[in-house]
Amino acid sequence: MPDLTIRVNIAREMGWLEVSNWNGRVIVSAHALEGFKKRAAYTVSWLGCPYVIDPYTYVFGADTREIEDKRWFSKLAGEYGIDTIGEPGSMELEPETLVKGGAPTDSLRELVQNVLEYQKTAIENAVGDADPYSSFESDSTRSRSAAGPDWVIPPYFFIEDADSDWIDVNVESARAAAEAMPKAGNLHAMVMIDHNLLADRRFADSLASLYRDLPVAGYLVWPAYLDENSAEKAELVNLRRFAGALSQGGRPVRTAYGGLFSLLAGPEISGASHAICYGEHRNPFETGGGFAVRFYLQGICSKVPYGRRGEIEGALELAKCGCAHCKHQARGAMVRPLEHAALHFLEQRRRELEQINEHGAGKFLERAAAAHADARDNDRAGLYSRFYARLKTWKDALSDHAPGGSAQKSGQ
Repeated sequence: MPDLTIRVNIAREMGWLEVSNWNGRVIVSAHALEGFKKRAAYTVSWLGCPYVIDPYTYVFGADTREIEDKRWFSKLAGEYGIDTIGEPGSMELEPETLVKGGAPTDSLRELVQNVLEYQKTAIENAVGDADPYSSFESDSTRSRSAAGPDWVIPPYFFIEDADSDWIDVNVESARAAAEAMPKAGNLHAMVMIDHNLLADRRFADSLASLYRDLPVAGYLVWPAYLDENSAEKAELVNLRRFAGALSQGGRPVRTAYGGLFSLLAGPEISGASHAICYGEHRNPFETGGGFAVRFYLQGICSKVPYGRRGEIEGALELAKCGCAHCKHQARGAMVRPLEHAALHFLEQRRRELEQINEHGAGKFLERAAAAHADARDNDRAGLYSRFYARLKTWKDALSDHAPGGSAQKSGQ
């Protein structure tokens, strides 16, 4: 059964989780955590939810000049010891500093140790440093944080091309992490890769074989530049095929930035993580910028501009949402559009996950196919096709046989 991990990268998202009583896993990127560590510590303690910290180390393997003035950069670089591990005067790590002759260097081992320690202690220390008169209610709320993160992720770097030297670094990083914490049992390797490389079957299978041999409990695949909502069938099949090759080792594979497609793509993909109002995909070197408020129309499994939701519901003859948040809004509640959209989406995604786990992905896809047909019939001119065309693409991508002869079965 697939599971969902919610990404939380700004403080207000923590508030939305509290309002919705989210009790699933949450994941926070280390660079974002530096901006609201105590708030994050409070939320995971109060909710009692499992948490993960994404170490975000890949940024130190690229040109750092555009981000060195970010407030989080110097903090994170200090936590990881980047200034002593890399070349003097540089905050950019090089593969040859971390792996030489196919073996990990002392610099890589130091980086691994620092990154693992940060993940294991950042939240716990934030709870411990909290004002005793703050919102931390009792020792019982602190106990969940003291248990540490649900997963621990070794340092990882972006695989941009098939000849990337970062492949060896990623593999040795995971091995060094396993040596550093041999009894942990929760080590998860991140495979951050340009999704276009997955089209090369030979390369993808070879890479999967390398990662399958690692002593880890599971994998997170970040298919950089891939948006499940607009991807072509072949791109989605490539992702599923790679995940299937990884999962042949018997360990779960989840997408680090994925959405509903990933939740439907079992047994190859065991789950996904995404943010509340965005984050079902992410370009790795995109920084800053806002986003338009979008509203999730559960009838077509799509987010649409918030101000056009009524227009699109009417044109496609979709039923209006009857969730508590939408009823509250309809009664004239003074809830800002962004908060309404966020709480509504959390509720809908939770319901979708329950449906998939109870009735199977096959049944869900059957309903999605019917919704696509109805939307197409009601939209003769195709004015809104970009909002529902994905449903057919997903069904087609999930109907193909996956590696090892497994296939998506109705009701599985």
